[in-house]
Amino acid sequence: MAKLKITDDDSGFKSIIMNIKELNRKNIKIGIFGKDDSFQVMKASVHEFGAKIKVTPKMRAWFHYKGFHLNPNTKEIVIPERSFIRKTFDQKGRKIEELTEEQIANIFAQKTNAKFALKLMAEDLIGMVRKTMTDVDTPPLSGMTKKMRRGSSDYNPLVDDGRMRQSVTHQID
Repeated sequence: MAKLKITDDDSGFKSIIMNIKELNRKNIKIGIFGKDDSFQVMKASVHEFGAKIKVTPKMRAWFHYKGFHLNPNTKEIVIPERSFIRKTFDQKGRKIEELTEEQIANIFAQKTNAKFALKLMAEDLIGMVRKTMTDVDTPPLSGMTKKMRRGSSDYNPLVDDGRMRQSVTHQID
């Protein structure tokens, strides 16, 4: 069996290989990062996966104070899932593949390096996730939540003051 021998004739072959290997070792994480008790992390997790919150006497009293009287039989408050991270990746899978292929082609064409390619992909992914957050309108917020927040009927469930949306960022490791 013949052996393949590759020589570098200043075409940058070694640089290409080094950059592809670096891409292979790295992962891009998109989400809302912070301490485990961070309010934005908690809020994002509740929306991404949904939550069931046990109604306590203190909570019932708080709602009553705010003018919202829970039914005495209400034992838990259900916040429905409004996935924005998984939904983005589920809906934009092909687009993400195209972005990846484009950056790999740019590395082979020596137009970029792995670090810059990863940064560009991360920024595109952040934009996609933020767009999904802006577009989410189902399930709608409960009437009580709308009244508590703004009194608006067209309130976006994931974009209140914009802090959670702006908290979407990336980590490369």
